[in-house]
Amino acid sequence: MLPDDLTLHLPDGSPSGLPLHLRLIPACPQGFLMGSRGYSDAEKPRHRVIIPQPFYLGTFPVTQAQFACFLPEHENGFPGQPENPAENMDWNQARDFMAWLKTQAQNLPSGWEPRLPCEAEWEYACRAGTETEYWSGDGEAALREVGWYDGNSENRTHAVGEKGKPNPWGLHDLHGNVWEWCEDVWDSKGYAKRPDGWLAAPWTREDAAKEHPNRVVRGGSWNDTAWWCRSAFRFWWPPRIRDRFQGFRVLLALPGPVAEPEEPARQGGGLEGAGGRDDRPGDRKAGAGLDPLDALRKPKP
Repeated sequence: MLPDDLTLHLPDGSPSGLPLHLRLIPACPQGFLMGSRGYSDAEKPRHRVIIPQPFYLGTFPVTQAQFACFLPEHENGFPGQPENPAENMDWNQARDFMAWLKTQAQNLPSGWEPRLPCEAEWEYACRAGTETEYWSGDGEAALREVGWYDGNSENRTHAVGEKGKPNPWGLHDLHGNVWEWCEDVWDSKGYAKRPDGWLAAPWTREDAAKEHPNRVVRGGSWNDTAWWCRSAFRFWWPPRIRDRFQGFRVLLALPGPVAEPEEPARQGGGLEGAGGRDDRPGDRKAGAGLDPLDALRKPKP
């Protein structure tokens, strides 16, 4: 039986090393509903995604102190804050950290591979069984309890875990503070291309081999409105761009056989009750008329 908590130790010159905490995220062979109704077209349709195996995900985003074990010369946008999330790294550097972690971390379980999460894994872990705007509930008041966004951040990042309230699976800082790089190539119409019961995996496309395919980020940041910090919200950045908004967290996965999807229990009416695709129109929430996903967002001054 896998432990709920796992701690890796990063070489920082101390005898015990710098801890990096992770939490066990259970498998979901019956699938969870990914996406939303009534928001951006990039979040539709809601569809069932299978999580075939458990995985570990960082309790917090990687901190400045942890990233410095890998890249001591890295310059954060908010320097000198070892417990704040590391930021200002591009997607390639985040992936390089994973390769370094594989060879340098102490207490890494045999066979487990560090990598960035795919966005399906990220949303599943963030929601932790919820279907609300944020894992903490609906509305800006629910976000304020658990996340740092433009309404409470004072225009800066904050120490990880400072809010003190983890989601049901023990994860912190999923909404706001820093965007989190995912493995996936961006595709605004990707959800419409997936079959119901799709097995979670990094999303690719024909031009993924090009030099600069855009990559998915999730969770919003200290600089964003509440709407951008929702569990379902998707955005992208070029893989070589760096800014004070971008960070990441570690996922550990165990390669192995993939479980077959379970047939969802049929209940109620409509596809959503059956656990399948949900293409019905919904009531549009505040801000839903905006669709900024076709161009890079301009940060506030």
